[in-house]
Amino acid sequence: MGLATETTVGVDVAYVSPEVAAIQGKGPTVVVGAPVLAIEILSPSDRHQDIAEKVQLYLNEGVKHVWIVDPDLPSVRVYHPNGKIELIDSSGVLTAEPEMPGLKINLSEVFDF
Repeated sequence: MGLATETTVGVDVAYVSPEVAAIQGKGPTVVVGAPVLAIEILSPSDRHQDIAEKVQLYLNEGVKHVWIVDPDLPSVRVYHPNGKIELIDSSGVLTAEPEMPGLKINLSEVFDF
């Protein structure tokens, strides 16, 4: 993911707006511009400090929704630009309003036991 400060970071999953997608050209491996949604899926090798730094970088660069998925605890931490942090457990529903109207992800379907 390319960000406004010429910083490039890897993100597990991202959604970019149609406007950002339109300026990318065919088949880019690097997106120029901030996504609307960035999703990181934790793995055993992830360090807390590294994830915290990525979340802050995403928010500083204009990402509207940052989701950190923890498959071990089945939950998602949702970070907002206003500093609000939510913890959604496996019975909850993820949304990305107002930027992604209609998106509803039932975590009970994601964390299938």
